[in-house]
Amino acid sequence: MRKLILMSFTCLLFCNPAISSTGWMITRVQYAGTYGNGDVYVVFSDNVNEPQCPAPRIDVPASHPNARNVLATAYAAIASGLTVAVSSSGCFNGYPTLDTAHETGFMLRS
Repeated sequence: MRKLILMSFTCLLFCNPAISSTGWMITRVQYAGTYGNGDVYVVFSDNVNEPQCPAPRIDVPASHPNARNVLATAYAAIASGLTVAVSSSGCFNGYPTLDTAHETGFMLRS
């Protein structure tokens, strides 16, 4: 019985769409910046299809280890005119966000 409960919990943890990544999408950065508390936001030309909070942006908490890298990547995309790839997981402040898992991220595309 204990193994069955553990297996059920594991399946719920990894199969729940609310906590899995949305998959990668290609879009353009419209603008980006920070709030006074250091949280980062990046606004895109297309909606990020996060099931609980679809929006054309991501918000990343200042405590995220790559918050500054996200902002630098967004500015580089704006300056170069390159598209970006983004994959979110979950919501922060009502907007899609990145977690620290390998399946989420934000990168320039050539």
